[in-house]
Amino acid sequence: FANNLVTGNDDNGLHIAAQSDGSGAFGAFVRDNWFVNNGNNGMDVEVRNYAEIGMHIRNGQFLNNGNNGLQITGQGASGTFEALIEDSLFAGNANNGLALSARNFDLALAYLLDSYAILNGNNGALLDISGSELSIALASGVNASGNFGAGLRVDQTENIFSLANLSDIPAIGNFGNGIALRQDSLLASV
Repeated sequence: FANNLVTGNDDNGLHIAAQSDGSGAFGAFVRDNWFVNNGNNGMDVEVRNYAEIGMHIRNGQFLNNGNNGLQITGQGASGTFEALIEDSLFAGNANNGLALSARNFDLALAYLLDSYAILNGNNGALLDISGSELSIALASGVNASGNFGAGLRVDQTENIFSLANLSDIPAIGNFGNGIALRQDSLLASV
């Protein structure tokens, strides 16, 4: 999905829903798109019960949407979840700029790189990885400023092992925490 302007829709700008029986793989590469002024989420991805899930979101503009700029929901029974989001702008959305949720995987990885999550109605970016054997959240080069919630919020709960690597993040003038990290796992490392 590339080089599109998706704007002014009553519901989601782009809605992707995929479900499997616990096998198979799902992949998405979304680049160079604008999701602006949609009534619900700019882009909404809901993926359930695949053995392997991989997503790459690059150079997206998620602006002034009625709920989240980008919402990704991955629900597994096992297997691997991997989401790479880079070089994107999340601004002026009514709720979160980015809301990513991954639950019940053997391995769950979320990467947010070289992006802006600014001036959103709740969190600039929310990475919620729960119920997995290994949870890895990496955010680097993210400007997370001026949001009404946290600039960057990372929740890693009910995992066996959680690792968070958060670096080079200006989080300035948020009404909540600049950076909020919650790790409620058997083993945790920052």
